[in-house]
Amino acid sequence: MGFWSKFFRGVVLCFRKPTGKPKSVDELITDVGPPRSLSSQDLIEKTNDSFFFCATLSLSTPLSVLKRHGEEHQGPESMLPQYGTQADGIWITRTETWKELGIDIPEFDEVDDEENYAPDIGEVKSETYIPFLIEFRKIVEGDSDVEKKIRLIKTLCRSKSTYSGYAKRLRNHYGSFPDAFFYGSIMDLNDVGSKTAKALFSAGFKSQKDIENATDKDLLGVSGIGKATLLKIRGKKEAKRAGSVNKELYPEVFVAIDFETANSKRVSACSIGYAKVVCGEIVETGERLINPVGGHAAFQTSIHGITEEHTRSAATFDDLYPEISSLLTVHPIVGHSVFDKQVLNALSAHYNLNIDFRYIDNCAIAKKELPHLKNHKLKTLVKHFDLPAFKHHNAREDAIACAEIFIQLQQ
Repeated sequence: MGFWSKFFRGVVLCFRKPTGKPKSVDELITDVGPPRSLSSQDLIEKTNDSFFFCATLSLSTPLSVLKRHGEEHQGPESMLPQYGTQADGIWITRTETWKELGIDIPEFDEVDDEENYAPDIGEVKSETYIPFLIEFRKIVEGDSDVEKKIRLIKTLCRSKSTYSGYAKRLRNHYGSFPDAFFYGSIMDLNDVGSKTAKALFSAGFKSQKDIENATDKDLLGVSGIGKATLLKIRGKKEAKRAGSVNKELYPEVFVAIDFETANSKRVSACSIGYAKVVCGEIVETGERLINPVGGHAAFQTSIHGITEEHTRSAATFDDLYPEISSLLTVHPIVGHSVFDKQVLNALSAHYNLNIDFRYIDNCAIAKKELPHLKNHKLKTLVKHFDLPAFKHHNAREDAIACAEIFIQLQQ
């Protein structure tokens, strides 16, 4: 491979612009002198026994390998030393000059050998990126705790303008550098994505060992970590996924609902929101205003903002019920606490509707599954599961939040 790689490289270089003032053919002949004999075997012997080591320009390349970058070796390819794994670096046949090959003709401009490619950030100058990586790996492979390592790396990145530029490109690639370099290892755990890994890291679990040594209670206290995620982290098969789902408690199809009332009476519903879920996906949402029984009270209006003006032209619940009855009776309905169940029962009794429905208390299940939380309010659970922000006391958005929490509790 040595001779032919040099041969083709020589062909390419022959077509590059020469250094200095161009010479005439006569001048070149004079410079070269009389013909001399140089066999192909001579060329092979002069080209195939010289190599240099090129380390992979990556944050994960070991320090011991990075320090070998540019090292030269004379001898047969079979005798080349192995540094790290094949992914950490390779030996490359050294390109010799015409003079080194024993041919006395002018040299041509060489390709910029210092321009290299880093898998994390693209084109870099190895003369500046290798020193950066070496200092980076000294910190990473040191004995300090992770928090101190992160501080030291941030200081390193500020120490030189070139390092600062590399750090900026690394942040663009990883999203969070240098933190992501460390919590990325957490993603090697079972089914742990970047979002969960970052939450664990931010909560103080800096390594797989930290997580393995943590109690279930500690991990469940991390935002976004529920029982299902905990089981995945622990490498256990979740009972629900193994075919023993309690379909009475966790139906595949359900409708989450939320009522807002106009006054202190449960029968005074002035709005109903809903979110229909099929196999873990919200497929339909909506909200309907209701002309309430007993009018509007200032306190309730201050909470949800629904006034008499909003509901004056709305239907009363008995007129609305035929349109929404399938949402309330065909599939189980899920509400957050017994409040919504009490409202629906009060409306059914007041209008003599005899509504037959099955109700699941989302809040009660959350209390059982997540006993360590300070409370089990809608907002608390939304934050715990890292769900999208919502407008509390808007019936539709409360119903969606309730549905998403219930989905998380199922998982």
